Amino acid sequence: MPRNRLTALMAGALVLLSACGTTERAADGTAPSSASGDGPVAVTDSRGQEVRLDAPARRVVALEWAEAEMLTTLDVMPVGVSQVEDYGNWVTAAELDGSVREVGTRAEPNVESIVALEPDLVVMEGYRSAPLVKQLEEYVPVLVTKGSDAGDNLQRMRDDFTMIAKAVGREEKAAEALAGFDGVLADARRKIAQAGAAGESFVIADGWQEGNAIAIRPYGGGGTGLPARHRRRAAQRLAREGGRRVGTRPDRCGGSDHHHR
Repeated sequence: MPRNRLTALMAGALVLLSACGTTERAADGTAPSSASGDGPVAVTDSRGQEVRLDAPARRVVALEWAEAEMLTTLDVMPVGVSQVEDYGNWVTAAELDGSVREVGTRAEPNVESIVALEPDLVVMEGYRSAPLVKQLEEYVPVLVTKGSDAGDNLQRMRDDFTMIAKAVGREEKAAEALAGFDGVLADARRKIAQAGAAGESFVIADGWQEGNAIAIRPYGGGGTGLPARHRRRAAQRLAREGGRRVGTRPDRCGGSDHHHR
């Protein structure tokens, strides 16, 4: 594939990042209002479990970064997030403010820290252990997202996002965000077609530098198992770029990162 065509493809992939929203807070620290109502809420999560709330959740703890990004996109600043400092180092599309408290690691959330925040709701991904869900449900409602689906991760992201939006009373805001996301996708497709690369295969990868080592994480076909020749090419390009990020995950906007960095 010609170099300019590959460059256009990578640019088209990177533009997806702009779909992830940021949050502006009002002067009193509350989120702008776009709630669907203040009455009781019932949401069926990825387990098929109906989660009932007396009112849309306002104090929410997110145990994964993807769900924290979704909440801030919906103008709901979580009260607690796992690995807050690391989140700030890795995530720039949806920043957390100084009010957000640490609730342990993503691998081992701290139940006492979560409960101490007196949340209305805890949002976590389905790959977590069932005992953790049951332990948390003794104190607070728990909404379980699917988190990842190699078969159709974009639709999975939409489903998780709209589910969370209903739980926090931000369905109108969710529709607005998804419309913007669809616009970005359409624009990316147009740019790829203009580059004469419609239908071409290409590699998207996470890449970063850790000390003297360059780490490459290729993604494709819903998984990480790409041929070694693609990994070598990505590594060579990353080396030429001086360790800067050269790609993005296809599910980065509201996606899941089960391989903890």
